[in-house]
Amino acid sequence: MQPRATLIGVALLTATSAALADEEVRYKGGPLPPNTHVETRREEKIMEAGAATLAGFYVLSMWSAGIGRLVCSVSTCTDASYALLLLPVAGPAIAAAMPAVQRLSPAWSVILVADSVGQVAGGLVALVTYLLPTKRVIVKDASWHVTPTFGGLSFSATF
Repeated sequence: MQPRATLIGVALLTATSAALADEEVRYKGGPLPPNTHVETRREEKIMEAGAATLAGFYVLSMWSAGIGRLVCSVSTCTDASYALLLLPVAGPAIAAAMPAVQRLSPAWSVILVADSVGQVAGGLVALVTYLLPTKRVIVKDASWHVTPTFGGLSFSATF
């Protein structure tokens, strides 16, 4: 019976803690109401999305460089402009301007420039979000304390 009571307690804690979490509102200046405080926070989800965009486009560049190296190792290739793709952010744009890429197909230049633009955009979003945190007013609604005991878990709440 003890494990079932512990599981029910954890389920209740999980279900109600989301409803009683601290509420946050963007701070626009002025006096603060009681039971609130201001915190400076970064928009972590936006920062992570920007970093993931940068990393995703860079992985595409690395794969393209690997394919270029494989093709050049098999055939007689004198141009190694594929190695420029390993440079983050600017590498694909520089590689797009190389004569070997121009001879291959003008479409590759467009693709490589788009890859570079994607890396720049993702990096800028992550950097700006990191450098410019926002101020938030945190409204303290409730606090939960979970204390492990010898007989299971002990719950207490303050409203």
